[in-house]
Amino acid sequence: TWIRSARTVVDFRIGVNRYTGANIMYGEGFDNKQLGFPAIFADALAFRTFPRFETSGDVENLGAGRTTSREVRNQYNPLVNAHTNLGRHAIKYGFRYQIGQSNNFGPNRAGGFFRMDRTFTRGPDPTRTTLNAGHDFASLLLGTPSRGYVMSMPRVPSRTLTGPSTFRTIGK
Repeated sequence: TWIRSARTVVDFRIGVNRYTGANIMYGEGFDNKQLGFPAIFADALAFRTFPRFETSGDVENLGAGRTTSREVRNQYNPLVNAHTNLGRHAIKYGFRYQIGQSNNFGPNRAGGFFRMDRTFTRGPDPTRTTLNAGHDFASLLLGTPSRGYVMSMPRVPSRTLTGPSTFRTIGK
């Protein structure tokens, strides 16, 4: 609070809030070379985590269904209010500003996502499709996924700014 004159009082305030959230997975830091992936592939991953192996239903999936994420949000709220008496009138005016910062990190499937099904283990004649030909666990053991991808999203910082001002008079 600052008493500028006998008629004017100025008030300064600031508020600071921080919110954090995280989804930390057990497989973070896992080296995919331990599963037999080539070193050039494993070293090129942006974030080391255990991959997800999804099967077509013969056996359970291997690897987490969720993905790692981290979030930090900062809120800054500076506020200036002034009160001035001019005869029979009181004038109140001020300014409030809000600065919001958000830092998100979500590497998604940085360790890889691999779908295993019966496509490459159908048996002696791979051109014939039958209900019981092949097995998705055999595809996992052979290292022949039917599809797969590696996806990574880097840190995404953002900032939002808002600042309404106020002015009002009050008659006595």
